Amino acid sequence: MTWLVSVARKRSRYSATETDPVILDPNGLTMRGVGPIPWRDFGPAQHKMVQAEHDGGFVRRAVMELSPSGLYNVNERTPFEIREKLSPAVGPFWNRHHRYIYIPGVEGLKTKEVMQLINAGHRLFSGARF
Repeated sequence: MTWLVSVARKRSRYSATETDPVILDPNGLTMRGVGPIPWRDFGPAQHKMVQAEHDGGFVRRAVMELSPSGLYNVNERTPFEIREKLSPAVGPFWNRHHRYIYIPGVEGLKTKEVMQLINAGHRLFSGARF
């Protein structure tokens, strides 16, 4: 019972992050209460076939692929509860890791519009061309 209560408390602590604003600034992208995530840590927003969360298949999602520095920062330096807000872990149970950041939802905007804004911010603040 104590374990269930501690898990519930941890999850409730981060549940409000879904309504946090999405912020694009020169330091990076802030979303779901995480950030700023440096622009160099992820690539452009795009639709990609990624491993489904609940089965062994694949599904098309709007994602930003993590760069080598992003893989390290998300998988090693970010607390587990926060990582799960960015994307689900993939891979076998002995090597679970996060390869992508899912595109956040923004009230009043379609996914494609959010992707365009993130890519514009990426070009503006990181100097990347894609």
